[in-house]
Amino acid sequence: MAVVTTYNQTVQALMGKKQSIDSQSVTVAASNINDKVMGYKPLVEQYASEYGIEDYVTYILAIMMVESGGNGNDVMQSSESLGKPPNSLTAEESIKQGCYYFSQAVKRAEENECDIWAAVQSYNFGLSYVYYVATNGKVHNIDLSEYFSRYRLAPMLGNASGTTYPYVNEYSQALGKTYLYSNGGNFLYAMIVKQYITTSPSNGVVSENEFMWPVPANYNYISSPFGNRLHPISHTYKMHSGIDIPVNYGADIYASKSGTVTGASYHSSMGNYVIIDHGGGVSTVYMHNSELLVSLGTVVTQGQVIAKGGSTGASTGNHCHFSVKVNGEYVDPMNYVKVP
Repeated sequence: MAVVTTYNQTVQALMGKKQSIDSQSVTVAASNINDKVMGYKPLVEQYASEYGIEDYVTYILAIMMVESGGNGNDVMQSSESLGKPPNSLTAEESIKQGCYYFSQAVKRAEENECDIWAAVQSYNFGLSYVYYVATNGKVHNIDLSEYFSRYRLAPMLGNASGTTYPYVNEYSQALGKTYLYSNGGNFLYAMIVKQYITTSPSNGVVSENEFMWPVPANYNYISSPFGNRLHPISHTYKMHSGIDIPVNYGADIYASKSGTVTGASYHSSMGNYVIIDHGGGVSTVYMHNSELLVSLGTVVTQGQVIAKGGSTGASTGNHCHFSVKVNGEYVDPMNYVKVP
């Protein structure tokens, strides 16, 4: 469905990833998709192939899980994208139209070098969202989708004042965003879809010579990537020095690689933070923790729990801000870690 104004499903996991639309570095698999939806897989494969998106069957099944869970006739909730009344299509018609619509989103994402999650979010927002992402860093994130919902979509559909309604679940609470904008779709849609998709590095297990993901593997969604972004507090564009990974309060924070703690304190912006020197001019930073379990000078091993997740400092919700510095300069952490 191009636009969703209400959504009451309780999200069961905090999952997701920023992945290139043409990435060959990860393996994608379905996760926790029920039998009803899997029963439609042959039809999804048929129409995905017809529209040239056979590599995205898993994403389409995950979208169906969010839209209907395989219940009812209009299983992809795609009737409105045809200008028809809600729930007015048969299951096959719904899948055919849903696959076509998603193929248009994927096509636009490819043409504009955007990530796959821009295409997934556009299934809820409409295809114009891809173009918005294309002009704002080419990578979908929560800050972009919320801004689009509040200032683009909602006003277009009659909500110019930014009226919200409650949207409370484990997932939205972890982000500190327990609301949606009336007539503004669901700006958390792509992240919800991701709970039904598992991505893993195709090159296998991380070794001690590499950097490991700094939180438990079930927390594998990046809510805000490295680079210039719309700051969630100041609402101005600023350089984001790392990646934000939403976690539950008290979640384990791991040393990404062995090293020596060179910073463990509180900062008004970073909150409770840890800095680990790994040698060779490389260090990692872990911000916004609720509790620190190491101190200055502690020698840590890869995978050791160094802190507990939280929302201290300048933060809007529980998350781990993870940064990598090389010779004192922040660099993109995704050049060092892989999403589980």
